[in-house]
Amino acid sequence: MGGRIDKKGFDFKNGAYWQISSYDTALIKTLIKGIQNDPELNFGMSVREVSIMEDPRVEPIQRFFLNSPIFIKRKLEERVHHYTFSDADSGLYMTQTLQEKLENAGLDPKGVKVYFDSTYQKPSTKMINYNGIKCRASMCPVIIEGSEEQLKFAWNVGIGNSTGIGFGSLK
Repeated sequence: MGGRIDKKGFDFKNGAYWQISSYDTALIKTLIKGIQNDPELNFGMSVREVSIMEDPRVEPIQRFFLNSPIFIKRKLEERVHHYTFSDADSGLYMTQTLQEKLENAGLDPKGVKVYFDSTYQKPSTKMINYNGIKCRASMCPVIIEGSEEQLKFAWNVGIGNSTGIGFGSLK
């Protein structure tokens, strides 16, 4: 965050801010060690500072704003369909994806529920091109219902599909 796109490419006049999160603390430690060993990135950028954020305080029903758009996809017959905030099944699919991630991490998936905030005044979609694949994703806060452990897990891993490449990051 902190940059803009112009005709020449990305422009980060005042530097950039990245938030990288993971449920796997060993992965975060490895990442930090790598940054400390070699802070140089691509395109003339380098890391000047790393700060560790604590998990947020959460309520049993918590609204989250987004750092990045939420991508939801399902394979139907031979096609992959993308879902957005305006699709009735989007909440069901976000919930199923989070439940699967919770289960894979050895956590209880029961009782968690995810849905877009229908009271948000300006939801939008963005078309993101990733490796030649156009992904329609949603910019709209989500509401997550569940235990403290489930909500903090969601904050760390993100919501929706393709969170490992940056989709669905929560503020």
